[in-house]
Amino acid sequence: MKMPGIDGVEVLKRIKKESPYIPVFMMTAYGENELTEQALNNGADKYFTKPFNIYEVRDAVMDVIASRK
Repeated sequence: MKMPGIDGVEVLKRIKKESPYIPVFMMTAYGENELTEQALNNGADKYFTKPFNIYEVRDAVMDVIASRK
């Protein structure tokens, strides 16, 4: 979410503007509620805070795949 020169929410907005149907998962070390809310309100499919459970990530990916069929 926090990167030099741009933040994750801005990257998310740009992705969704160019390709609104691409699923986006946000992963961050920052568990701030405001960032989570911003990401989800701007189209993130899922928001994970590190350390995240790899099985939860797998399940989220599988859910997106299943919903696209």
